Amino acid sequence: MASSRITVSVDASRLQAFVDVTPGEPAGAEELEAALESAGVCEGLETAACDRLADGLARESFATKRSCVAIGRAAEDGEPSCVEFGDEEGLLGGTLRQDGTFDFRDRKLIKRVQENEVFAHYRAATAGLDGLGVDGHPLSAKPGEDRPPDLGPGAERADDGSIRALRDGVIFHDGLSIDVVDHFVHQGNVDLHSGDLDMEGSITVTGEIHRNATVRAKGDVLVQGCVDGGHVVAGGSAEIMRGLVGSESGSVSAGIDVKVAHVWNARVDAGGRIEIGTDCMNGRLHGSEVAIGGRVLGGEIRAERHIEVRQAGAAAGAGTVLAAAMPLPSGPATEGDPAAGGKGASAKPRKRGVLARKREQRRRIRALRPGAAIVVTGEAFPGVKIRIGNSRLAVEQSASNLRFEWDKERGVHVVEDSSAKEAAASD
Repeated sequence: MASSRITVSVDASRLQAFVDVTPGEPAGAEELEAALESAGVCEGLETAACDRLADGLARESFATKRSCVAIGRAAEDGEPSCVEFGDEEGLLGGTLRQDGTFDFRDRKLIKRVQENEVFAHYRAATAGLDGLGVDGHPLSAKPGEDRPPDLGPGAERADDGSIRALRDGVIFHDGLSIDVVDHFVHQGNVDLHSGDLDMEGSITVTGEIHRNATVRAKGDVLVQGCVDGGHVVAGGSAEIMRGLVGSESGSVSAGIDVKVAHVWNARVDAGGRIEIGTDCMNGRLHGSEVAIGGRVLGGEIRAERHIEVRQAGAAAGAGTVLAAAMPLPSGPATEGDPAAGGKGASAKPRKRGVLARKREQRRRIRALRPGAAIVVTGEAFPGVKIRIGNSRLAVEQSASNLRFEWDKERGVHVVEDSSAKEAAASD
């Protein structure tokens, strides 16, 4: 029979049972067991705690509060589904170069994969493990949330959960969907935090490219901010929406066209057309064609065929060179190729290679000169140097609406001049 000295309570979670004892007539284990049974406590009994209470109950003066006598087993909720990537996910601290030095800018933000490569595994949610209350009733576990990722057209999930690439590209993962894409969108700036970006396809940068940071892509590059001392290398076309600032470095190189809002103290090379929206100050440009919507102040503008600018030079003077019939490089030298003067070539073949390249350069200049033209739609100031091939001319007084061409008899000459046809004289 239960003693009036003993009070049993169970907490709201049903995971613990407690005993309060007040002074009174002596009791023992039998009375304690009866009190626990009356309260429905039958699981997780703590033998040592019950023995201590039974010994204490034998004394009339014994009292205690909230002495834990039983502990249940908590339910273990299930784990939610997840995707585990094969390579280390997130930014690396950098990568080790072959020479043993550490490249802090190569942080592998963009993860490249090849077709049929397994790059991740989907782990389904687990059901969890039910618990047991001190009253003997089960405690239900909450199953994990099962949210399989949405897969784009570039990825596929097998029955075993493996996720493979259906094409070459880079991994896109925003927490909800996974895909292998050939156009990557980088949200934010390219800087020391992001590291350099290297893309197999095309890439869009929504922010800026900071000093000495580099974005490379075999396809097109679109920078919605500016390039401030950074570098862009595109196998296709490149567009810099907010301009290119050199800051003693800074360059854009593209296999096709380049479009830039403005250029200051930087270099631009393109296999196709270069288009500058406003001014170009102290820039070094070389493309098949160059069009500049504003002023050209200082620097050198080179093109294979055609150059058009609104203003060349300035009244205060600015050493500005406009040069057409300037062949684009035929391609980078190959290391170990004697014709390219690479390593491993003997001195004699290297010399023949240099002479051959010079002959080819002269041949290309002769072919380009007849169709080359330089147009200044606004004003050209004194000090501007005009060059078509190896033929040169200097602007000696201000003039507007000038078109310079070349022919065999006169070399570089003005063919249109609405304000002063004699504004340029051969040096």
